Amino acid sequence: MVKTGDTLKVFYPNIIHVTCVAHMLNRVVEKSPSRIQLYKEMLPGLPLPPEPVITRWGTWIEAVIFNTNNYEGIKSVIEKLDNDSSASVDNCKKIFKLPTVKNDLTFIKINFSGLIRAITNLEDTKLTLLQSLGITKIIISELSNIQGDKGSIIKNKISQLYQKNKGFQLLEQIGLIISGNNEIQIPENFNPCFVANMKYAPLTSVDVERSFSLYKHILINDILEFIDESNKEKRIWVREWIKRRTVLGASENLLTELALEDPEEYRLCLRMTTENFEQLLNLVSPTIQKQDTILRDALLARIKLQITLNYLATGNSYRTLQHFFRVSIPAISKFLPEVCDAIYKAMEQYINVGIFL
Repeated sequence: MVKTGDTLKVFYPNIIHVTCVAHMLNRVVEKSPSRIQLYKEMLPGLPLPPEPVITRWGTWIEAVIFNTNNYEGIKSVIEKLDNDSSASVDNCKKIFKLPTVKNDLTFIKINFSGLIRAITNLEDTKLTLLQSLGITKIIISELSNIQGDKGSIIKNKISQLYQKNKGFQLLEQIGLIISGNNEIQIPENFNPCFVANMKYAPLTSVDVERSFSLYKHILINDILEFIDESNKEKRIWVREWIKRRTVLGASENLLTELALEDPEEYRLCLRMTTENFEQLLNLVSPTIQKQDTILRDALLARIKLQITLNYLATGNSYRTLQHFFRVSIPAISKFLPEVCDAIYKAMEQYINVGIFL
């Protein structure tokens, strides 16, 4: 993004690239059906733990605070799970056995709860530049006052992020000018009118992301149906019945039912147990999970792996898989070799490939 901003200066000399402050603050501190059922049985009335989302800043802190507030209950659920469960469950059990885990959770809740408040406040689209700078100044001051060795690490991280964010430093100076400080000089390439118009200059990229989401909904009909210039015939981007994948697809319905009610049929469908599937999914997800785009949401790694395993187990045709999982044939033909390659690389140490001369 920094390089893009520098390139755009050719066309917009007064452009200021600011690393999103909410993202900057976030960087300071950067389920299976059977387990969900056990959780609900042991902790009735307690909602499922919030899942940290990469694209939603601060969500991992919310998850940590939830786990802190419900520590004993969640620990009892983890300890109740089978020892031969997935790798993530084994890691959780090891974490709960660490002598420092309670101290770490306490430290995070006390010192980082303010980040959630600051990030939420910075997402307000009606903030003035001075208000945004004020919120940022308060949270940076709170984080800088954390004591001990961990506090020193946080201070160094804040300092590094601040030094890299040249655009933010410039907006700080503009904020002083707007507030009436005569000791700061307006940059040479800026005129008074330009600076005055920066009264509501944003420090975050939330508005841009919301705009993308808004444009996506406004233009959705044009996106889904477009004109082929060669024959002037309308082509459908995504069939209506495929778009109902998350509601009626096999991944959300049949396979979930089999996992809960008939594990043997689930094993016949994918040639592995639910526990083994979760373990394999954890290994290949970083490779096969793509990022969402403005035009469409990425297909979940879980569905890709289910389709691939069903294809390998049954030899079903692409068309059958398309109807079963509600995923288009072109998509299946593209990702299936990628998933197979990811499985091979993840399990390479367990696979013995013979060489025949």
